[in-house]
Amino acid sequence: MKIFIWSTLILVTIYKFYRIYKDNQHPKEQSWEDAHHTTILYDQPAESGIFKPIYLAAHYSIISELKIDQIFAPAINTSAEKAGWKESWDVDDHDSAIASLEWLKNQGHRSELTKYVNLFNGSNWVNVTQETKALLPQLKEAKAKLGISGALPSIGAWDYARIANNARIFHSFGYISKEEADHYLQAAFQLAKIEYPTWKAYSEGFIIGRHIWAKEFSDSFFELHQLLLSEKDSPFIQSPFG
Repeated sequence: MKIFIWSTLILVTIYKFYRIYKDNQHPKEQSWEDAHHTTILYDQPAESGIFKPIYLAAHYSIISELKIDQIFAPAINTSAEKAGWKESWDVDDHDSAIASLEWLKNQGHRSELTKYVNLFNGSNWVNVTQETKALLPQLKEAKAKLGISGALPSIGAWDYARIANNARIFHSFGYISKEEADHYLQAAFQLAKIEYPTWKAYSEGFIIGRHIWAKEFSDSFFELHQLLLSEKDSPFIQSPFG
C-alpha cells in the first residue's frame, strides 16, 4: 500500500513538473485585449469635436502603439522597420513611397476586391471559382458578427486607412516630407467622406476590406473595431466624421 501511495505521489509530481515545462514551452496565448489594450487612447485622447485625417489610421495606431494623432513617429525609424516595409511594400526611398501612395489613392486593393462585395450583394454566382464560393459564406459570417444590416459596405476604407498610416510611416522614415504626408492624409479623407457617413460605417468597410484581402476574418481587428466604437476617448467617439 505504501509503495502504491509513494508511486502515485511521484507520478503526480512528475506530471506537475511536466505541465510547468509545457506551459513554459507554449505559454497560454494572451487575449488580444490583454496584449494590446494599451493606454494610448487615455494618454492622448482625441480632441473633442476636432477631426484629423490621421484618425483614418486609428486601427493601425493602436496596433503599432503610436499616439492616436501622431503623424511623425521617429522611434520607428529603424533599419529593421525599414527592411520590413521594403519587403512588404517594396518602398525604400522617396520615389517608391510616392508611387505606393499614388497606387493606394487611385487604385488600391479595392479596384480588384470590390467584385467580391458586388457578388455578395447580388445573386449572380455563375462562373465563380471555388475559392470565391468559399469566401462568400465567410463574408456572411463577418457581416453578422459586425451587425451589418442590408448590403455589405464598400471596402475603400481598407485602402484609405493604409494611405493615412503609410504616409505617416514614410514621413517618419524620411522618405517623404511633412507636406507630402499631409497631402495624402487629406486625399484619403476626401475619398473616405464620399463613401462613408459615419466612423462606424468606415470601420465596417475597413474590416470587410481586410477580410476579403486576407481571406480570413481577423478577431484582432474586430476587437479593434469594437474598442474604437466604444472607448470614450476614441476619435471615433469624440470626433465627427469629417
